[in-house]
Amino acid sequence: MSGDVWTEECIRAYGVRMPSVDAVQAVFGCGATRAYEALRSGEDLGFPVNKLGRRYVTPTADVLRALGLEQQPAPLATVRPLRDQPGAA
Repeated sequence: MSGDVWTEECIRAYGVRMPSVDAVQAVFGCGATRAYEALRSGEDLGFPVNKLGRRYVTPTADVLRALGLEQQPAPLATVRPLRDQPGAA
């Protein structure tokens, strides 16, 4: 993140997962250097860190939980029953 303030909306904007370094910064309020140190040392951060190729990622829902924010379910799309579809029997 380029700004100094982490908001709930900013974190949710990552989608399903976010870079672990950003997750550490958002949860602990530290800078990138300290975040990388925490990741390299294997500290227990209170949320999972997964390796995806050469990158480390964290589920966004776990970051929100670590911050005491509830994960809101994604809105479901409205689907018309098949019988209401044009051309359906």
